[in-house]
Amino acid sequence: NPGPSPGAGDCAGMAGLTGDCYPALTSSKPRRTLGALSSPDCFLYWCRGLIRLEPQSEGYDRLYYRGTEVAAWRSKGLSLFSDVGDLSKVSAASIGEYVIFAPYRAWFNTLTLECGSMTAGLTVGEGYPGSAYLIVLYEDLAAPTFLYEGTEGSDPPSPSAQILDGAAFVAGSRVCRYYGAAGEWRDQTALVYRVCFSGTGPLPVAVTEGNEATLSGLTYTYVGPADGYDAESRVSTAVVGKVKVGKTGTSGSVTYVDLTGLPVEADLLLSMLRRYISESRMDVGVVTFGILGECPDLAYVCASDNRIWGCDHAGREIYACALGDPRSWYSYGTGAGSSWAATVGDGSEWTGAVTYRGRPCFFKRDRLIAVSGSRPANFGYTVYSMQGAASASSPAVVGDRLYFVGEDGVYVWSGGLAERISDKVGGEWRGTVGAGFRGKYYVCRLTDDGGGELLIYDPRHRFWHREEDGIWRSAAISPSTLYYSAALPDGAELRSFAGTEGTELPQSGWSLETGDLMRGAGKRYLDTVELTMSLDEGARCSLSVSYDGGDWQEVRSYDRACCSLPVRFAPHRCGSFRLKLAGTGGFTLYSLTRVTEEEVRYG
Repeated sequence: NPGPSPGAGDCAGMAGLTGDCYPALTSSKPRRTLGALSSPDCFLYWCRGLIRLEPQSEGYDRLYYRGTEVAAWRSKGLSLFSDVGDLSKVSAASIGEYVIFAPYRAWFNTLTLECGSMTAGLTVGEGYPGSAYLIVLYEDLAAPTFLYEGTEGSDPPSPSAQILDGAAFVAGSRVCRYYGAAGEWRDQTALVYRVCFSGTGPLPVAVTEGNEATLSGLTYTYVGPADGYDAESRVSTAVVGKVKVGKTGTSGSVTYVDLTGLPVEADLLLSMLRRYISESRMDVGVVTFGILGECPDLAYVCASDNRIWGCDHAGREIYACALGDPRSWYSYGTGAGSSWAATVGDGSEWTGAVTYRGRPCFFKRDRLIAVSGSRPANFGYTVYSMQGAASASSPAVVGDRLYFVGEDGVYVWSGGLAERISDKVGGEWRGTVGAGFRGKYYVCRLTDDGGGELLIYDPRHRFWHREEDGIWRSAAISPSTLYYSAALPDGAELRSFAGTEGTELPQSGWSLETGDLMRGAGKRYLDTVELTMSLDEGARCSLSVSYDGGDWQEVRSYDRACCSLPVRFAPHRCGSFRLKLAGTGGFTLYSLTRVTEEEVRYG
């Protein structure tokens, strides 16, 4: 346990050593490099292969899967790291072959290598080649036959045989339809906005029938008729609001999508009818198509029970997508496959999301919210008031426990209150990146000198050790390998350990400093210190001592040829002393033993 005030059984300092052979300490296994990165702010995720999201100084990020770039990600502009600015605020989750990235609201299919936005936009002539136009229909997809215009608060004309069946009356935001068979006007609670795209290619917006969406920033143009209106092109902007995605399809050379919403933009209907009157064309040309959003504005995501779960940037909502469909978020209902949402927060910032024991868990700085249940009808949540996560990139599950970094240290949680386990380590916990790998919790943190250090906690034996210097920016775990992005003084590299990919890096030196060693309890005095160790071929080791906090003095050095087991060292008389072992190459320390003798007095 490296710590600020170590005792005889603790280490005051350690580097380049691992506790994989507990109770022995041995030199760390070599790391491997998989190549240089264009930025240290590289996000890593594992789903059937390593996914790498790499920021670019000149614009949109690049996505790599299994080492090969997915060019469509950049060309579609699906993520821009400069909009986020903090790597710990990027997260990903996967179900099936789909990976969802937050806060970008973008998706990637690991089988087809397709990608896209959970929201979508279109600029005619740029985002989609060709033209687009808009038709406004009644909810049963019938077209209005004639137009009556009124002022705000006015009523439609009295029913008569002269009024065409299906005629429309528009007064402000009120829209009425005339039903000839019944001889009456009825208010319309919804209209269908059919957006048509020329060309037979795939629909240029990400839509799923039955989902709720937001249509905004729609810019359209029309030519008014000469009689009573200016015969010129006009450009207007409509903000339609929430709509329901209806039928999508292709008719000849036209691809279309129907969006059903409230008739809050009566000017769309007026524009369409005026053009119909003048040119016998029931369409309005679209200049730009705004945002069609089928996904909430998610801050962090995780996956559980074949659903993607997420929490919103506003700090209030938790969402679950439809069962098995990460593209469907608003198909609410009581069925087992429906999506789900709940208001659980108070507006304070979310600080992370993780899946633990099959339950989606969402962090704030002072609490953890865990969701339970098997279907929307019985989904519920429990709020645990305790220390929450301070770093969204630190939570990791090791064995049957959840580890994370709070404001003042590392915590472990298995239900109830979280327990702090980092008191013996000390120091500040800033810029942390955590990962659970082979039964241990790996956490890299920034140090006061601008560097970083990797600390590893072994829950089986409840001890910490410091393995190496370096700064991790992100990490990902495969079944056999831990990948991490390493920030270097002159750039960044993608690295791994326990894997076989890439090139093995040369091993750096290692060192170990003991805690304070002193005379025994009672009437005992320290006679010798015995070290049982071994060195690999070509390795070297030096033994130094510091008496009563003084300077280090090298007292002995060893190599493979002269090292014998055990090594005995007789310290000078002192109040306390520390030993330091340092060297290169393969090394294993099996034991360090104090030999004390009983004090005997004569006379």
